[in-house]
Amino acid sequence: MMDKKMYEYFQRRLGEGLQVKEVQRLSDEWLNSSVQGYLQGHYKQVQEEVEKGKRFQRLLKKAVMDPVSYVVGIFSGILYAMELLTSFTKQRTDFFKEAEALFEKANVERIANYLSKHPDSQHKVICTELGINKGYLSQLLREMERTGLVERYAAGKRSFYSLTLYGQKFVKKERSRKNVTNSFGMICLPNSLEEKYAPLYTIAPLEKRQERQKYTWEIRNIHSERSFRILNKEGG
Repeated sequence: MMDKKMYEYFQRRLGEGLQVKEVQRLSDEWLNSSVQGYLQGHYKQVQEEVEKGKRFQRLLKKAVMDPVSYVVGIFSGILYAMELLTSFTKQRTDFFKEAEALFEKANVERIANYLSKHPDSQHKVICTELGINKGYLSQLLREMERTGLVERYAAGKRSFYSLTLYGQKFVKKERSRKNVTNSFGMICLPNSLEEKYAPLYTIAPLEKRQERQKYTWEIRNIHSERSFRILNKEGG
């Protein structure tokens, strides 16, 4: 955003008589862009913008006559930045809460997963591919658009849908969560009826482990005894 052309423009305007509105617009646009980049994880890009911002700061500092006003301006800028960052963070938190609630509805997750693989999909294509009623699909897409999961654009009479940036992040987050849950479930499958119904046992953790070990050894002894008798019988 802050390029050489803009720098030269402000350099020229300083000599002509720079207006407050021009600096305010530059500040607002830069701050909004930087905060959005930070929240989206584009840290390298934000760092580059910060370095450019320092150059602009040194340039614009020449227009400041009163040192106190300059310090007050810095304080106001920090306050505004924190207010903006807090506002964007709250928006993102609210989005994830609303998206989680919306994912509880039938077919919403299917639509989101389909759009993650097929961005810019037409309404009728989604309808055909997922086998969802046209009217019901329109209703779900409107809710997903209102929540911020999906964005829509029109070309003539046709409507196309894609996941928003937050929508893409949320779908990835849900996939990761389910993969971890499924993996954990596979690892922790019960190996015996005693383990399967463990919540029914009111045994302290240490005692429970000792009981399980005793139970396992008893079962093994029974099997060993049986095998020994069978072998003896066959040998006799």
